[in-house]
Amino acid sequence: EAITILGGADIRILTKYPTRWLDDRPLVDLVRPIEKLINEIKPTVIVIPTPLSFHQEHRVTAEAVLAATRPSGATGNYRPPIIACYEEMSDHWTTNGDSSRINWFVQLTGDMVADKTSAMKAHKVDEDRPVPSERSHQAIQSLAIVRGAQCGTQYAEAYEVRLWLS
Repeated sequence: EAITILGGADIRILTKYPTRWLDDRPLVDLVRPIEKLINEIKPTVIVIPTPLSFHQEHRVTAEAVLAATRPSGATGNYRPPIIACYEEMSDHWTTNGDSSRINWFVQLTGDMVADKTSAMKAHKVDEDRPVPSERSHQAIQSLAIVRGAQCGTQYAEAYEVRLWLS
């Protein structure tokens, strides 16, 4: 339901592992299905969590996607021209230092921010939390306002671009 709210249609389950156990698996078990999917659909943009994320499953997912898209002509794998890391408000809590290396802002509309908060509510019961949670709809909207102010728009999202080929 959350994906539908955000306008996505193609959902694929890449592994048989439950999400709460991704960090217990060999990275290659995640990389191979991601490589296969990327080669199949040839996306122009991939957006991932930061590999410095406090959330262990998000961190492993980022590492697996970065490994699957590594610059190597030897693999013959497709690599999209844009790879960027999205930010999560809780990523400041990482033990890996500064988790935010913002170098790209994307302007949002009020409707887009409303869709983000609706998607969070639809995602899972435990994902939409009350204030002061970073996953509350007020926090999501507030971050969009702050990022918008930083780049001169009403609302925005911030990303760290890892690759941009033009």
